[in-house]
Amino acid sequence: MKRMRLLIIDDNTQLAKVTATLLRQIDQSSREIETISSAADLDAAMRLLPQHDAVLCDGQFPVSPNFCYRDDQWIAVHREAVNRGMLFILYSGSPESLSDATSKGVPTIAKPCRIERLYQVLMEHWRDLRPAAVSFEARH
Repeated sequence: MKRMRLLIIDDNTQLAKVTATLLRQIDQSSREIETISSAADLDAAMRLLPQHDAVLCDGQFPVSPNFCYRDDQWIAVHREAVNRGMLFILYSGSPESLSDATSKGVPTIAKPCRIERLYQVLMEHWRDLRPAAVSFEARH
């Protein structure tokens, strides 16, 4: 069974680290997650994306270090993730980003939320997508 390689994209590196730690703790019994990496900006996210199966993406983050914040960077990550057959979930505190994503049919989770709820949503979508992720990997 394929285990998830998760990429967390969030400019708040401390929050990304805490989220990863808590997700690993919750996942100890089911062992669905193989690895968790993080990226703080669009450049790093796009560079790391091919090494992952799933993306938990903030709604607002910079293009690169020391660059201004934009609330539409998640769209580029979403487009690339979909093209690769990856799971993409927008995890944001930005009402505008959440509304935009919802209108596009993108799975969303509003920040803040309980880590158990975040894990539940992540796993529900992962289980639905996993056969597609496995078949995409076999083709490439």
